Amino acid sequence: MNINNALDKTAEPAALKTQQKQSSDSTAAAQNAAAAKASPAASDSVLLSPQYQTLAKSVANSSSFDANKVASIKAAIANGSFTVDPSKIADGVLSTAQDLINANKAA
Repeated sequence: MNINNALDKTAEPAALKTQQKQSSDSTAAAQNAAAAKASPAASDSVLLSPQYQTLAKSVANSSSFDANKVASIKAAIANGSFTVDPSKIADGVLSTAQDLINANKAA
């Protein structure tokens, strides 16, 4: 068992300072070692699977994302003119639920 004399009131002040410095030095060394372990080496690399590369190419070439439409909706929300049609949302939710029910029946 290791007993820390830093709390001993009878210890000499110089001895306490030396012990505290040694303790803080060892803590700093441990923290530096942990940081060195956590930081990636300069030679680390990442290889993406062929499936991901194919998917990334198909998404990049697709026209499913319209940046202008997104910008106009964002502006409408910001200026308070964007409106939501509750019946359109309800129809979409019901349609999705129906699709899921049909998919489960087919399986």
